[in-house]
Amino acid sequence: MHADLTRWTFDATQGYRSVLMQQGRVLLDAEWNEQAAIAAHHDEVRTADVVGASGGPAAADGGAGPFGIVDATTGLHPVDAAWADLLVTAGRYTVGGALVESAAPAPLADQPFLEVPEPAAGRWAAYLDVSERLVTPDERPELLESALGGPDTALRTQTVWQVRLAAAAADQVCSDVADAGARTPRAMRVRLQEAAASDDPCSITAGGGYTRLENQLYRVQVHDVVGSVARFLWSRENGSVVAGLVRLEDSPVTGTLGLLTIDRTGRDDELSIGQGSWVEVTGPERQVRGLPGWVGQVTQAADRELHVTWPEGHPASLADVGATPLVRRWEAPPRALSTAFAALEGGIEVAFPAGGDPAVGDHWLVPARTSRLAYGVVATRGTLEWPWSAAGATALPPLGPVHRTAPLAVLDRTAAGWTLVGDCRRLFPPLTGLVTIDLVGGDGQEAMPGTELPQPVRVVVRNGGLPVAGALVFFSAPDGGLLRNPDDPVPNASNVSVRTDADGVADVFWTLFTAAGAPTTQTLVAHRLDDHGAAIDVDVVTTARLSVASQVAWSPACAGFADAPTVQDALARLATTQSLALLGGDGQEVAAAGRTVPRLVRVAADSPCGPGEGVKVVATATDGGLVLPLPDRSPVPATLAGVAGAGTEAVAGADAAGVAAFAWQPVFDDSRSDVLAVALPDSDEATVQVTAQLDPPGTRTAGIHVKAIRFFSGRELVNDEVYGFDELGGNFPGIAVGLDAPVDQSSVQGKPVVRLLLELPWPVGQESAPFGGGTSVWARRTIEIVGVTNADGPLIIWSPGRPGDDLPLDAVLKNVITTLRRLPAHTLFEPAMPLRMRFQIDGWAVVGDRREGLETLHLNGHTETVLDDEGRTRLVLPSTDEVTGGRFETWFWFTDDAGGRPGRPDLGGRLDLTRFDPAVADVLRPMLEVPVITRPPVSPVGPVPPVGPVTPLPLDDLPGRTLGFVERRAADAGVRLDVVAEDADSRRNTVLGTELLADGVLRVRVSRGAAGTPEG
Repeated sequence: MHADLTRWTFDATQGYRSVLMQQGRVLLDAEWNEQAAIAAHHDEVRTADVVGASGGPAAADGGAGPFGIVDATTGLHPVDAAWADLLVTAGRYTVGGALVESAAPAPLADQPFLEVPEPAAGRWAAYLDVSERLVTPDERPELLESALGGPDTALRTQTVWQVRLAAAAADQVCSDVADAGARTPRAMRVRLQEAAASDDPCSITAGGGYTRLENQLYRVQVHDVVGSVARFLWSRENGSVVAGLVRLEDSPVTGTLGLLTIDRTGRDDELSIGQGSWVEVTGPERQVRGLPGWVGQVTQAADRELHVTWPEGHPASLADVGATPLVRRWEAPPRALSTAFAALEGGIEVAFPAGGDPAVGDHWLVPARTSRLAYGVVATRGTLEWPWSAAGATALPPLGPVHRTAPLAVLDRTAAGWTLVGDCRRLFPPLTGLVTIDLVGGDGQEAMPGTELPQPVRVVVRNGGLPVAGALVFFSAPDGGLLRNPDDPVPNASNVSVRTDADGVADVFWTLFTAAGAPTTQTLVAHRLDDHGAAIDVDVVTTARLSVASQVAWSPACAGFADAPTVQDALARLATTQSLALLGGDGQEVAAAGRTVPRLVRVAADSPCGPGEGVKVVATATDGGLVLPLPDRSPVPATLAGVAGAGTEAVAGADAAGVAAFAWQPVFDDSRSDVLAVALPDSDEATVQVTAQLDPPGTRTAGIHVKAIRFFSGRELVNDEVYGFDELGGNFPGIAVGLDAPVDQSSVQGKPVVRLLLELPWPVGQESAPFGGGTSVWARRTIEIVGVTNADGPLIIWSPGRPGDDLPLDAVLKNVITTLRRLPAHTLFEPAMPLRMRFQIDGWAVVGDRREGLETLHLNGHTETVLDDEGRTRLVLPSTDEVTGGRFETWFWFTDDAGGRPGRPDLGGRLDLTRFDPAVADVLRPMLEVPVITRPPVSPVGPVPPVGPVTPLPLDDLPGRTLGFVERRAADAGVRLDVVAEDADSRRNTVLGTELLADGVLRVRVSRGAAGTPEG
């Protein structure tokens, strides 16, 4: 506001309620203006709390309402409308608590305070921009009181509204453009320049502070913004030194460009425009549109004629300036906003901290005072009224103009024209127009013909949530039928009027129309009546249905139900339709071609009515495969070759439990898997697919193998052999294991993966007390001998004890032997000597040397065994790949007498039952008489020939493995995995099966541990 003010004192944060005048006191304009600002603030905050951020009254006649964007040719929302036909409707709207009024509709392109050129094609957000401006007698001469001779008295502020457009993304809607037009302005700081100290002791240093002799209200205002550069002007009179521009022409004075004729001069030289003054030619229209004026400098002034130079252009005519051209004085030319302090005059400096977006018209007011009254003491230095803190002057946003924005609409512009995408206004009824009628019960009921609906249809009339008693509600049944007022005993009409009770509820009972041709679904309509009996409000519509047999007909969903015309027929068909479920036998493995799967393939025929006893089930094998129906739980022949009844297809009848079982001999001509199809004949149900895999020996995952095992003495460690102190005694006893590939030392060294175990009799001595105090040894206990483990390349070693131990192993063993030999022989269930010892390596924990690229291999410790001529169990080295990561284990005997070995029972011939208790012998005798059942002989099938190229990831070896194992193997083979978890009675992450997808991805089904088993 470019008004002649002393200062602007309103501050909303102070919470002032009013300004109080005191008798005999001076009344300043600042007090009057603050009271007006307090009242306006209270009004706006109160309104915003009630209305919200924005809103307006809805039209009672159903019209567009205030500030809607409509097509002027139809009065409706625009659809492919021309730009010139877009209209902003009249009315009242509130934005941020500020009331906006438009007395008449205005074209969107040519509004009272804004002209909007048609933008480019795309989506646009239309928003209402509300601000206020100063109105002076230059624009409104009627503000002057002619009876007083037309002196300049009070001015006016006016609410300005503008509907602006902001570009929006193609998918944005009203909720996305709520902040359209919002802006964070740039802030300003003000300070007083401190006088420079002088080094001359004879010089008097000038005092700091505000140094001018007049109290002033300084105005700093953003003049223009070009790109990222904004410039400001400043005035010591709040920009209030202004005059009307009467004529604009070229100047006859050499060196000047324009001659301005103004309508008046100031009251004195300080309030006049004179030579050297900087002036801006502008007008209210340019100001409300955010356009800067033209700035020039007066080179010569003669009364009301000003000769001006134009450094940056000038208006061509008064028409360019607008309807009310003005000339405003500033104290200096435009200067760029800077974060560094710039001097104005009288010691005043301003700076603009970085951040924010400046706009034309942003302004700050800085009251400068020659003295300051503080606690009754007049300061001798001039000062500024500006907030300060310990860090210095506070950065404040502009005092004005304050812009409030609210979204109105989202519009699309296409080649066809403008279309409204969304109406973003918030419209509301008046407080006296909140009476509504709503349904509270009785909708969607069903009744037999001629029977009244079980519950009444009920509506409620409320005024803003409070019940309205005595309101008249009219019910009608347009499809026919009869209605009954709750006070009437019988229904008597198709329409009835009912008044609401104390709860605002009106209800009616309804009997549906049942004559020939009556619709199955019928409607009941209710609405309020005014005091003239005219309908008001929208209709409340409820529906109800007749329950008749004809309405249970249906359209068959598939050919299998084509002869079931009613729902009853379809349900009967569905209840008796047999379905087939797999009970077991899927996913089995066959050791060699020409063999049957180990277990029967079992399916169950079932329906909602029970097991399908006698239902025929057909099993079809692949060409070359064989299938044979057998009773459930029958033994499985080893082969079906030459077995009567076996063929490519077999039919079995389900037993009393609905179970049909088949023996199946797969064929593996082209792959390592085969499929058996099991189905119900003449059924559209999908067949049950059963798979089997060929899993011959030697197809396991390769690994690292044990080639040899020796004592440090050099003697081979042979399973089931006897050794003494020559192998486990001395200064450096130990065991060495030779492998066929190097292992990673970090997987062995210091890890509990290699151990030597010693088995001792138990319990001995006092240990038997908890078990009845007997003296006989009846069990063994296993202890681990402490040792040191290491690996080097293809060698793993174990030695007893720890570094620094002073008790060697042979001394320990001698003490054990001495103790055992002291035990009475009758207390032992076997001779005390020799001692049994076991040597173990956990193959799953030993991995190949990473430096050699063998980190995916494990030690496969599983070995084959044979019996020698003396019945001793010998290991066959090297170990095999039959068990990936399997444990390597060997046992041997230790004694101080190397010639001794444990006695063995005579197992030749028949068992001597006389050695057993008679009762036990009676149990064993019939078991010995049962003949041994052998499977039919199998013709030699020879080695399994290779089938196609060997895949780098053996799929048949993966079921039963862990997910981590499969992930490592897949990474080595470069195969991508798709892991699917299923409920299964197995350990978590156990592989249940695999499937190779079309895109080369291997789908792996794993257990999620649904049975509560621990994670593996």
